[in-house]
Amino acid sequence: MGMSPKDTNETYAYLIKEVNARQIAYIQITRYWALGDPVKRGADVDIFQWRDLIDSKHTKFFVNADYDYEQGAKVLEANLADAIVFGRLYISNPDLAERLINNQKLNTNFDFKTFYGGNEQGYTDYPTYKQ
Repeated sequence: MGMSPKDTNETYAYLIKEVNARQIAYIQITRYWALGDPVKRGADVDIFQWRDLIDSKHTKFFVNADYDYEQGAKVLEANLADAIVFGRLYISNPDLAERLINNQKLNTNFDFKTFYGGNEQGYTDYPTYKQ
């Protein structure tokens, strides 16, 4: 965060070139997410512009940041990415795949202070949709 769009584009183009040279399995790029950048330091750039730079024979293109099921499906149907990565939704929905497959309501009542650290609270106490 904190890079201008020009710096972001140059940096990502360089990094993707290096990923291609190493034939890494995938690259994951996060789209701009305002809630994750409350002071607006990041550049809101089109992350899909880098799709064509990726050597798709060796490297898959994953995207993330605030996708819901419908948005993710549209991205995949348009072949803009190879996979959608869910973070917060996965943490707060231990049965996320089952919920998506069965068109069940998602838990979006996130407890941010329990994410990515601390103890078991927030990792083992979110209910499944059947509970």
